[in-house]
Amino acid sequence: MGKGISSITQSKKSSVNKQNLVVLDGLPDLDEFMFAPSRNQLRQVADFLIDLQQCQCFYCGKSLKSSKYAVDHFIPWSLYPADTGHNFVMADENCNSQKSNYLASQQFLHQWQERNHLHDQSIIREISQLGFLTDLQRSHRVADWAYKQAIENEYLVWLGGKEKKILSHPISAIF
Repeated sequence: MGKGISSITQSKKSSVNKQNLVVLDGLPDLDEFMFAPSRNQLRQVADFLIDLQQCQCFYCGKSLKSSKYAVDHFIPWSLYPADTGHNFVMADENCNSQKSNYLASQQFLHQWQERNHLHDQSIIREISQLGFLTDLQRSHRVADWAYKQAIENEYLVWLGGKEKKILSHPISAIF
């Protein structure tokens, strides 16, 4: 019949178009962009983030020792569908579920930015070994874009718990 998915994937992976580098904003090649690490590797990211966050939920600060938790995309996957190391945070099951695909409030944004600056080299060293992109400036540019979109379009942002509000005012000194 025709080629199976795996053989098509292999043939696509073997052809690299270096002209795409400009479009992909400096990614090493199309293979890395198109064939990103598997979602299973998020378990290894979780191990690193548990230590980095001292076994506490990024959002509520509760211990993750006795609760279910997940690797959360701080800038939601629905807004920026790429796994980037600086965008990952550990969240307990409740916070992860309640935040869902909302942007987090300004308080969490500043906390995330501070965490990224403070632990930039650790994030690069540990998470890039797992095959994820780790570019602090890129992650923060994406966040800047996402929050500008939220302000312009009056998106709801997650405040914590079940609370949300419309983001309708400029965010002070983000980036």
